[in-house]
This record gives sequence, C-alpha cells and structure tokens, in this order.
Amino acid sequence: MSTWYLGPLGDLRPLVCPEPNIRMSVVRYGGVHQGLSGARTMDVTGHRQDFEFVFEYLEEDEYAWLEALHTRLVPGPHKLINPMRRNRLSLRSSNCLVAQGRQRDGLQIPSRVTVERVPDFPAGYLGRSVRLSDWDEDYGYFRLDRYKPVPIMPGETLTVSMHLKTETSGAVGQIYTEWYNADGEPFTTTSHGEYALSESWDRHVRANIQPPQGAVGVVASFVLNNTPVIPVYVAMPQVEVGSSATDWQIGGGAVEVLVDQLETDSPRFPVYNTTLTLLEA
Repeated sequence: MSTWYLGPLGDLRPLVCPEPNIRMSVVRYGGVHQGLSGARTMDVTGHRQDFEFVFEYLEEDEYAWLEALHTRLVPGPHKLINPMRRNRLSLRSSNCLVAQGRQRDGLQIPSRVTVERVPDFPAGYLGRSVRLSDWDEDYGYFRLDRYKPVPIMPGETLTVSMHLKTETSGAVGQIYTEWYNADGEPFTTTSHGEYALSESWDRHVRANIQPPQGAVGVVASFVLNNTPVIPVYVAMPQVEVGSSATDWQIGGGAVEVLVDQLETDSPRFPVYNTTLTLLEA
C-alpha cells in the first residue's frame, strides 16, 4: 500500500497524492538544562511526529474532506496511516516503553510489576529490551497501545510478532488480538497459538490473522498462561499488514493526529492549493 489514509477510526479515507518532500519529523519533547559547570543534561518526556503535506490543484470534492477535518465538522483526533512504515504500533510500543500515568500508548502492564531497561537485545539489532519481573497478579500480561488501537483497512490481514525470552524456561503464553468497532469499543477478543519462552531470544509470530466482521481497530497483547516467578524480556513487537512477518521496524505506521492548520490559496478558479499540518496526539 502506497497511499496515505486520514480520518477517524472506521472512516479513514485516501489522501490525494501529495507533492514531493513530505515533512514527517520525529520531534523530541522535554528540556535541556545547563549547570554552573557548563555541563548539560536533557530531560525527554517523549517523542511525537509532525507531518506537513502540500497539495496542488485540488478539485472541490478532493478538498472537501480536508476542510471537514480541519473545521471539526468531523471531530478528531484522527488516525493517519503512513505507507512508508510497516509497523503500525506507536513509537513507544515498538521501543517497549511502558505507559506511565495517563499515557495512552506504550506497553500497558499490571500494577506493581518491576520494569527495567536492559542492554539485552536480539542478535543483529541495536537497542534495549524491557525486563518485567515480580509478577503479583493472577496472570502476567502486556498490551500494546491499549488506548490507541491500531487501525485496520477493509480487506487487510495482519501479522503480529514480538521477541521474548526468560531467565529460566517454563513460561508459556498466547498472543491475543482485541478487536474494536467504529465506535472505538472492543467487541470481541481472539487468541492465537501457544508459545513457550526459552532462555534465548525467540521471535514469536502469529501470521495471516483475519479480522472479524466489523473490526476497524486492534490491540495486540501477550498473556502468560501461568504467572512466572522469573523475569520476562520483551523486544521488537510489531503489528503489520500481510500474511507473514517481515523484518522489524520502529513503529509509527499508524499514528493518532490532530489537524493543526490548513493553509489554502487558489491559483485559479475553482481549484485549491493547500498545506496540511498534522501533529501527533
């Protein structure tokens, strides 16, 4: 798929092919502080993407959808599918950053679980994994982007994958997919396979998942069948379109955005030139 899609969950519509040089920067938020010695420290509160599209010579019917989103005739926030990224998880989930406080993206885990970022990563890749330990719930689990479901287009099949390992063999779990309707409500959940975790990194894949009728969004999760007393390491989760798993990629293929500006002029009657600016929510 090489088309950008924009709109509310369940009503994403293709954008007219924009002009070249689309801006899609990943912006760091936080602060840089300088001490009396001159040394600098950086606080990072998160990363969000900004997008800028330029459209030229739009007909009225092509411009109407952008205007409806901008004027809140169709309220936001909206979903944007980026065809240049195949991993539709958020940046936070794909990087295994745990959701804190009111954060809606990232790994959602049971309360009181101990979380550590560790320099242990599958061979051939660079990064950090998350180590989850001290499970004290009835079962262990983690959800990916629990409050920002991944959008699904009609006719798509999905593949969910993630790398997992433990310090002592014995943990077994399942990949789950929780399906959402156009109202943003979950209406059914399906489980896929059974996966035994080992002391080495293994990529666990559930390929060619067929969404049920009426599903326009999905939240993937991994649920442990027996709560382990041993730590579980998680790295490189991915939700992608297709019947098989491809190489892992940092997320950002489907982001929740706010329509910031729609700068418009008309080079000649009755067509529009416009610049659309989107900010990740």
